[in-house]
Amino acid sequence: MLFCWVFLNGAIAQGQDIHPKSAQHYLAYPFIDVSANRLINKQYLEPFYFKLTQLKNGERDKVTILHIGDSHIQADLWTGKLRRLFQQYFGSAGRGLFFPFQLIGSHNPLDISTHTNATWEGHTSAFRDGPPMGVCGAGMRTKQSDFYIDIIVKDSLPTDKFNQVTLFNQKGASAYNYILGKGDVKKIDVDRVPVKPRYHRVRSGNTLWGISRKYHVSVRQLQRWNNMRGSRLKIGRRLIVSKPRYKKAKTPDFEKFAYLANMEYPDSIYRATLVLDRPVNQLVIKGDKLTPDQKECVFYGCLLENTLQKGILYDAVGVNGTTFYHYNHAKYFFDQIALLKPDLVIVSLGTNEALSSGFDADKFSEQVNTFFDHLSEELPEVPVIITSNGDALRKKKYTTPNNSAVRDRLAITASTRNYAYWDLNTIMGGEESIRDWQKSGLAGKDYIHLTKKGYQILGELLFDAVVE
Repeated sequence: MLFCWVFLNGAIAQGQDIHPKSAQHYLAYPFIDVSANRLINKQYLEPFYFKLTQLKNGERDKVTILHIGDSHIQADLWTGKLRRLFQQYFGSAGRGLFFPFQLIGSHNPLDISTHTNATWEGHTSAFRDGPPMGVCGAGMRTKQSDFYIDIIVKDSLPTDKFNQVTLFNQKGASAYNYILGKGDVKKIDVDRVPVKPRYHRVRSGNTLWGISRKYHVSVRQLQRWNNMRGSRLKIGRRLIVSKPRYKKAKTPDFEKFAYLANMEYPDSIYRATLVLDRPVNQLVIKGDKLTPDQKECVFYGCLLENTLQKGILYDAVGVNGTTFYHYNHAKYFFDQIALLKPDLVIVSLGTNEALSSGFDADKFSEQVNTFFDHLSEELPEVPVIITSNGDALRKKKYTTPNNSAVRDRLAITASTRNYAYWDLNTIMGGEESIRDWQKSGLAGKDYIHLTKKGYQILGELLFDAVVE
């Protein structure tokens, strides 16, 4: 039997046909198929609902939801709305999992800002060389021993403060130690002009490879110094072609909470957990070199929790451009997500495969099954919801049959594995419904991504489907 919820003056009763609901702003849009907004095979989630009951009755301190996806997740607009809704009804156990994408040339979730005094080599793609990818589907590395990372949860509610920090990072004799603290850290802009710059003005016929040979540097260095992802050059652009040397940042002035020694990792080879003396909304992670053998820091992300509160921890893992293949080839991803101990996993992938010109349905199914084989191996007995890809247009105008092919393969996978399934494609309104979303201000001009309002609508829809 599924559990039903009723909230009366903060109390919960079971067995009545009243449920927590979002504000249901989606009812204002007739193209959204509200009748399709349901979970298929919902009874499979019974263990998750039982834990929610325990949480609401004070018999459990925390329920963790892990949501894995692509660019629809990275900005945390969709998952941020879901986090707020779940925590509104069931309490908050903290902000959850985070990776500082901003420090490697991408973008953070909108509610978190990060600063650093170091240059970081970043890696989010299985097709590029770089540091290995971990729990957040990404990784970053620096050789600077005096680095710091300043993390601030912006415009946060009191419930967003954290008193427990779990760091996911490389261990071993070559890894720097950490000091963790809080205080005034001066931002140093790693994008500004170096102290002694050397430039190259791009001319017609120039290539990144040719420029790299001329100045005796690598293509990857040019990309990193100039915040470039690809190799396309714009005529007239000034490229930095010598290693940037920045003015040394001031030593962070912070109150030290504790010293975290590199060898003290009793619970895992990947992570270390530190309990702070009080809840805060800012954290400074500072490098500390103690031995000559320590040469680098490889960082995979951090988990921000509030153990003084009972409630939901909603961990979002999303990387721009990611596919099932990328996660399958992320070296430490599956090992490290097992350490999160989620009570429910939601997987929202498939958009990038559907928009690929080289899409092969059988190869796609192979990658999907590899992904869920790994997931079930690391997280046995944990319930899973597969959400289908939403509707999208290729090159802003072309309808692609791959949308329905991906949706159908995901539905088959959910049915075969007895997972719960949420058909976002149909809920949005079916083929070419993204045009209606765009006209109504719910989708962007690329006809793939949604606006902030659109992702909030998505959050309301999925929340209502889960808790109904």
